[in-house]
Amino acid sequence: MQHTLDGRPQEGLQIGSASKPIEDPRPPDGGGPPEVGLTLLKRTRVLVVSGDLEGADAASLEALRIFSETRDVSALAQILDLMAVLAAAERMPERAVRLAGAASGARQTVDTGSILEEEGAEDPRNTARRFLSEETIAKVWADGRALSLEEALGYAREGARSSLPREAGCWTDGL
Repeated sequence: MQHTLDGRPQEGLQIGSASKPIEDPRPPDGGGPPEVGLTLLKRTRVLVVSGDLEGADAASLEALRIFSETRDVSALAQILDLMAVLAAAERMPERAVRLAGAASGARQTVDTGSILEEEGAEDPRNTARRFLSEETIAKVWADGRALSLEEALGYAREGARSSLPREAGCWTDGL
């Protein structure tokens, strides 16, 4: 039996994909929201790299929720960066660039570095160049940077893979 983040038992709770369920993300000592959020942030990175896009989406949304509640702007910028990489992997280049721009704008307010640069990940703008013109990339990046933090969080939530119906054709399995 799995548990909700507040420790209540709940059958069927799954933060990962059907093929790769993610265990309860709480640290062994229980940890509070910041620790759970950081665990989910790390889990999102692993799932993106391993190709479990559905699991990465679920973990990123939960981390986004936690860091939104704690108002940890540095962590929110990191999760927006990871969601940008996830969008690029899902072949949504405009979303990827806009999220990366939003992450850049958020980082500027707290003077922190990029998790993508720290880990040597490809900038979503580079990935987008295969699909979009330089003019479009520059415009979408600027649009993302201009978003307020609340607007960026809303954008991240509304276009997340788990919030889209499968038949929408906005994403594909098995990438």
